[in-house]
Amino acid sequence: MRSSSGTLGFPMAVILGLNAVIGAGIFGVPAVLQTQAGSIGLISYLFVIGAVLCMALALARMAALYPSDSVFYNYPKLWAGNAGGIAATVAYVLGLVIALGLMAQIAGSYVALYSPFLSTHLWAGILVSGVTLLCLMGGKASTVTQIVLIILTILPLVFITTLCFSKASISNLTPLAPYGIMGAFVAIKVVVFGFFGFEAIPSLFSSIKEPQKNVPRAIIATIVIAGAVYFVFTAAIMMALPRALFTSSATPLSSALLVQFSNYKWLVAFINWSIIITIAGTLHSMLLSVSALVVDTGSRIGVRSERFNRPMVLIGMGCLALVSASVFSSLDLMFSLTSLGIVSAYAAAIVPLLTYERGGVRKERKVAIAGLLGAALIFLCGLFGVFGV
Repeated sequence: MRSSSGTLGFPMAVILGLNAVIGAGIFGVPAVLQTQAGSIGLISYLFVIGAVLCMALALARMAALYPSDSVFYNYPKLWAGNAGGIAATVAYVLGLVIALGLMAQIAGSYVALYSPFLSTHLWAGILVSGVTLLCLMGGKASTVTQIVLIILTILPLVFITTLCFSKASISNLTPLAPYGIMGAFVAIKVVVFGFFGFEAIPSLFSSIKEPQKNVPRAIIATIVIAGAVYFVFTAAIMMALPRALFTSSATPLSSALLVQFSNYKWLVAFINWSIIITIAGTLHSMLLSVSALVVDTGSRIGVRSERFNRPMVLIGMGCLALVSASVFSSLDLMFSLTSLGIVSAYAAAIVPLLTYERGGVRKERKVAIAGLLGAALIFLCGLFGVFGV
């Protein structure tokens, strides 16, 4: 394989990774942590960063050995056949669909602050329906659009972090584990939600310059930077906003901010609408992406195009996202199901490293074991959430 045939350098690979990883879903994490985990959630970030790094580096090794744009079908197929490839893709798609509903509910809770005549679930359904219609009309996730969306995501993060540090107090971090040690497991499956999307880097292996060197470096840089941003953001909120301000896991962050910063109503309103717009844009991009994945997988397994054309798949994915946004009443359960679906696909994609041999020595086994252990940890935390442990 040519090592320098790509056009994307290391900095651009990191930017693409950050665009894929940093999303508006992070704004729903603090309320869940405050109501179900406590400050121990900050410690969980360290475990999540390590686990995600292991999975990401294993996926990068797979991309180096077997370059492919359809990692969740082709890689599981190597060891589990066609059925395994389909199963992994289905798990990934279902995880993303639930994530779409989760983010729509978060956005709906913010819209409901200004239009309380409809419930959060109804606003979430309206948002998903509108985004699906936009996709059917031919809306594209252009480069300019993505730049605007990442700016609208970063600005609220910066404003909220700065605002909260102005009233930060270590005393708000105690007690460390008000819900017991199990709060750490709750935190892991919630925190990991903010890291999904790193697979965008390995999937671009053939487009990156010197991929053998730059893909692992870009993955490490992306996860470390995103992890630092998330950690500082969440720590600032926990130190500035007493836990009592979050009455449930669905409490909009702005509701707690307004109590503590009543003189900054204009800023909180700006943050709210930035979050709403950013989530809408994220839903748009994700819906296009997951629909393209389903169409591509359908073509690989021989499904006739008239049955799996783009508009039909978009409508189907939109309907599933609408069901997800309308049916689930627990954000915690949605975080858990998202983790189970996506992490299962990650694990299935890196299993072939266990049996890969070069020169009679299984050099990839350690990378595979580390990645699978990371996936297993997150999977178990997701199971705890599903069964209410």
